[in-house]
Amino acid sequence: MSSAPATSWELVEFLSDRLFSTGAQKSLEDTMLDILFGVLGGAAFASVRVSLRSRYSEQARESP
Repeated sequence: MSSAPATSWELVEFLSDRLFSTGAQKSLEDTMLDILFGVLGGAAFASVRVSLRSRYSEQARESP
């Protein structure tokens, strides 16, 4: 799920370079790092979300 926005952004950069010669994509390394950080950010968000969800569900079970 998190790689979809990063991949979409890279596609937009690619198309803008091809259609309008914008120079948005500097290198393959730049593209891969953008996608990698998109995936890592999504994984970090998901792990925090799961942690908070389990914490709140445990508190709900403990309260009368």
